[in-house]
Amino acid sequence: MSLKIKLVDGVDVHAYDLFSKGDPYVVARLVWSDKSKQPLEPTTPRLRSPTAENQGKKPKWDYDFPPQPIVDEDVLFVQVWEDDHPKDKSKEDIKNELIGEQRVSIRDTVLANPGQDIPVSVTVLKKGQVPEKPTGTINFIIRKE
Repeated sequence: MSLKIKLVDGVDVHAYDLFSKGDPYVVARLVWSDKSKQPLEPTTPRLRSPTAENQGKKPKWDYDFPPQPIVDEDVLFVQVWEDDHPKDKSKEDIKNELIGEQRVSIRDTVLANPGQDIPVSVTVLKKGQVPEKPTGTINFIIRKE
């Protein structure tokens, strides 16, 4: 079994750039959480989308990640980052800003409906703030095959 993950777009995505609209990209990973409440462990490689250059609060990707193998306990872990140097790849070592992150269970939606395209919206939160604040919503279409 595999999972097809299509990154569609974002809504109200926070931008850190002062002089441009923002250059977000998404990192997604399937993880599992065992029943003993241990930390989430990765089950698949880290997947990175292209940067949505200067697209501001409503970035559009329409990007298909490579199909991923799955197990029934999977959770989609999503991070949204601000690419501080989208055109200058010589500065990849410069730390980009984490806009927000979130984990969402796909067991009862996507995994329970094989062969169907399931829309999944993930509201990412800025960690370290009390209370944690929403910093955007990322929309996916996910299909179990």
